Amino acid sequence: MYKRQVSGYWTTEKAYGGLENGVEESSKKVAKLAPVVGPVADQSVEKMLDGFEELSGSLGADLDSAEIVSDKEAFEQARERFKTTVAEADGLTAMGVSPADDILYVAVPKHSAELADFARYGLDIVVPDSPDPDFSYWENLSWENADKYQPDLVLMDDRTLEQSTKTAEKQPTWRKIKAVEAGAVTPWPAYWISTYRDYAEQLDQLSDAVEKADPDLT
Repeated sequence: MYKRQVSGYWTTEKAYGGLENGVEESSKKVAKLAPVVGPVADQSVEKMLDGFEELSGSLGADLDSAEIVSDKEAFEQARERFKTTVAEADGLTAMGVSPADDILYVAVPKHSAELADFARYGLDIVVPDSPDPDFSYWENLSWENADKYQPDLVLMDDRTLEQSTKTAEKQPTWRKIKAVEAGAVTPWPAYWISTYRDYAEQLDQLSDAVEKADPDLT
């Protein structure tokens, strides 16, 4: 028998993951099996992971195991490296995007736990001025206006990275973004990080990209 179900809570949609608007009603029946619990998922990956850690401890997990301690130390080291790298790249700006056939979606940092963390760690991330009123995670740009914002580094939604890259490269205006033309495009781990180890690896990759980017590009 189920006693608890665990998921992240999405404040923008006021629902736990898997129970948001748009999810088939048949799938939502799982909520009737047992109460759903879990930390906020869309404001900070770091705080979400800390929340899952606390919840795991309350359920009997050994938080002092060698693997958990090692993973958390790796994350803390990667986080400090990222902060230092960003501070040294004074003036560098970044922008999260997700390309589609007819739209370039520009991410609103406060609604992406990863981007919100990156901003708290010191990265200057473009904040779109016209988010979609019906789905405030993004501003929707037509490809004719793809160069509305000009960051020094583009963070590409990596959930479908290969296809997204192909989609973007079909559009002539993609390369009107100076960072794209300069090759300053790197994966953005959008909405999927669930462990300290994954976060450490992604932060290190992003630190590498920041080191290579030109803060004076735009």
